[in-house]
Amino acid sequence: MPCNAAESGHEPHRTVMNASTALPAPPASPAPATSPRLQRFDLIPILAIAAMNLLYGVLGAAAGAVIYLLAMVMTGEAIDPATIGTDKNLLQFAIIAAAIYAAAAILLGAWGIAQWRGLDRRKFGLGRPRHWWWFAIGLAGLAALIGYDYLAVHLFDPDGAIQARIRRGLLIRSDSLAWAIALWVVAGPLTAAAEELVYRGLLYRWFRERLPVWIAALASALIFGLLHGSLISPGGAMGTAMAVGLVLFGIVAALLFEASGSLWPSILIHFVNNSLFVIGAYNPSGG
Repeated sequence: MPCNAAESGHEPHRTVMNASTALPAPPASPAPATSPRLQRFDLIPILAIAAMNLLYGVLGAAAGAVIYLLAMVMTGEAIDPATIGTDKNLLQFAIIAAAIYAAAAILLGAWGIAQWRGLDRRKFGLGRPRHWWWFAIGLAGLAALIGYDYLAVHLFDPDGAIQARIRRGLLIRSDSLAWAIALWVVAGPLTAAAEELVYRGLLYRWFRERLPVWIAALASALIFGLLHGSLISPGGAMGTAMAVGLVLFGIVAALLFEASGSLWPSILIHFVNNSLFVIGAYNPSGG
């Protein structure tokens, strides 16, 4: 005759969940060189994705200008062909559209290669870092790079004219907080993530799987500096100093990826760096 636990005098068996039986934390991302290997000829599409950034920007700017003009037509605003080229709002919209298009194209291209080669989210470097202090170490490295930039500006651009010209090239409506926030959203999180995925997640990984750490970091950083310098370098001594700064940034970001096993620390410093640029470009007085 069946009986229940109360009648038998025995306590029913209970499964107790304690610290020892809790689910383990997800593993940290592996080092780039231990992930599935990229193939030899993968370097070609990786470089193409990075190098076509200028083309992405031109296409995005053209699309942005068309969208802006269509919006003017739909709202009944008059369009003066003679002033289209000097309309600051149109130009600013085109620049932001260019940045969005370029970042989206880079993100999709980098993620496509990663999926093609079997790099899931964690193996691609988007899992948690081995230790959270790598975020602090990354910010310390960025502080050192900012110090380098300060010295370069003090030596080669004491009146700030070159820096101001570069900033105005991206934030034409420097007097508008709304435009500054719009540019920050694109240049901050979106561009930082996109560029880290392609330059560190793929390009540095490709070199690292074949070369020692320092050579791989330098090779990927040189390409990073070259492709960026062609877009923003003013030339001359200041341009050279900026190019060196870009290469140093690329080395720091690559070593962060190598040491932490994750792209998040390098994405963080890239985001902070770009954010500081936009903040420096914002000028409520419009001067």
